[in-house]
Amino acid sequence: MLEDDVLGVLADQLRLAEFLILAESGNQGSAFRFLVFGRMKAPDFVAIRGVDVLVGECKVRPTQLFAKRFDCISDFECMAYLARTPDSKARLAREACVRMNTLGVRMRASRLNIYPAIISAGSLARYHAPACNAGVLLITVDTSGQTIIDIAGYQPDRLARICGGKKQLTTHRC
Repeated sequence: MLEDDVLGVLADQLRLAEFLILAESGNQGSAFRFLVFGRMKAPDFVAIRGVDVLVGECKVRPTQLFAKRFDCISDFECMAYLARTPDSKARLAREACVRMNTLGVRMRASRLNIYPAIISAGSLARYHAPACNAGVLLITVDTSGQTIIDIAGYQPDRLARICGGKKQLTTHRC
C-alpha cells in the first residue's frame, strides 16, 4: 500500500460527499504552499465543500506523521503550525478561492474555514490528545474497505457530518 492509495480512498469518499478535490498527491510540491518555520510546505491533500476546506498530510503508517524529517519538522507539526497561524490559513484560503474562481465559483477567502488534518491507514487513536491540543483533525482511512472509518480531534463532528453524508462515522471530540 502506498500513500497515494490512502489519499485515493479519502478523495473518493469525499467526492461522494460532494467535495471538490483541489490537490491529491503524496509528492505534490507546488499547490497550496505555505511557510512553516522558514521553509515552504505543500500539503498532500486539499478538498473543499461550501466554505469548508480540508488540508491534510498523509502517510500509510501513523508514526510516519510524527517522525521528524530532514528539515527537522514532522507532518503533524506542520499541520499544528497551520492550525495556529492565521497568515498561513489566509494564504491557503486565497489559493482555494483562485482555483474556485477559475471554475466559475466566486468565493471570499475570509469566509473559508480551514481544517488542518493528518490522514493515515493505521489507527491514530493514540494521538488524540496532541491533535486536540493542536487543533488538528485525525482521519483514519480503511483502504481495504474503501472508506473513512474515523475522524477525531478538533471539531470532528462538523467534518464527519459533511464527509459522511447519511453514513454514520465514528467521531471523538477533544
